[in-house]
Amino acid sequence: LLSSLLSAYPAKSASCWLCSFSDLPHLSSIAVPTVNCSSASVVKQAMSQIVNTIQNFCNSNSSNPPITWIGVIGGDRLVGQILRAYVECLHHKSSSHWLHYLRFAIIPAPHSLVAKLLEGHDAVLDQLCRDMWERWTELSPVEKLANTEKMNAWLTAGGGACLNLPIGEALLQLADACRVFVPFLAEVRVGQSSEDEDSPYTFSSPRGKIILINLALSGSPPNSPQVRTDAHEIDPSNVSLVNVNSMPSQNVTPNSKKDLSKGSMKATFRTLVITRSCNQHLLSLNFVKEKRKEKMLQKLGMKKGQVSRSENENPPVQVTAVSRLLCSGASKHTDLTVSVDGSTYQRVRYFQCSSQWQTHIKSFPVSLISQGVGPIGL
Repeated sequence: LLSSLLSAYPAKSASCWLCSFSDLPHLSSIAVPTVNCSSASVVKQAMSQIVNTIQNFCNSNSSNPPITWIGVIGGDRLVGQILRAYVECLHHKSSSHWLHYLRFAIIPAPHSLVAKLLEGHDAVLDQLCRDMWERWTELSPVEKLANTEKMNAWLTAGGGACLNLPIGEALLQLADACRVFVPFLAEVRVGQSSEDEDSPYTFSSPRGKIILINLALSGSPPNSPQVRTDAHEIDPSNVSLVNVNSMPSQNVTPNSKKDLSKGSMKATFRTLVITRSCNQHLLSLNFVKEKRKEKMLQKLGMKKGQVSRSENENPPVQVTAVSRLLCSGASKHTDLTVSVDGSTYQRVRYFQCSSQWQTHIKSFPVSLISQGVGPIGL
């Protein structure tokens, strides 16, 4: 189907819906152009075909190509695969015009991280998401036809406002010496994604691991190496970290009195999540420390009955305006499980999160259906 669409470009739009029939089987039976993306390799192949078709047009025409709308129906995993294919396909496109040739029309799975980013920006889109994911079997034939026509019109006639979602960068150093650069839109967390999507402070992770954190706040811009083969910049052995047992305010100890824009932590965390909303260019660090054990209280000369339950539990803490963060286990033999926008990576020795993807591809253009929200700058 995709090849036939691209063969008629630009006389006919190359727009289509990338999806997985295993997520929504009814997509295979509705009258919209769909491409079943069963794996990341299929996603990359589809994106490459679309980008190459646009490039061929640019090679033989002096005018700019028409905007191509790429539909996406899926959860965080599929959106993450498409985001990664997008930055990889445009990595070697030096012209900034390429950032305006593509738009993504996303119908995200309910309660997914992407859905939380887009929720509330477009009431029409919110309703379409509910109809496609939760109410499809309850819809009448007339309502199903109306949704199908809405999806086709979205891609052919063009969408409404454009949300340029900032792309962050997660660099993962794996135990087998392999390094992986992963773009993300919403969240990086230590541990696998929780089934309880409504709680930002719950996740599954082995307890008792001491984690080291080194972070840079706003005013200290990201300094990730442009040459991706140089790992010395982020080697945790080169990072001086402070053991902090009780930290007031934002719980971060400055690395020096002169430089208050950088800080360090060493603690045992119950939860540790790096997040960003769609209108923020910097990151937020959200964490809850593991509660103090009774032995520690006894060492401090306190008896078990002297501390109430509330005093023994640590509240959630948020550190805002973070431009870069490095996180590792307490020793080089401690492996972490890290989830990036819902995709889980095992045996991670350490990872670095930056607020910006370190190429000219800084944002992910997402089209809304209506004009309810103005563009967020590229």
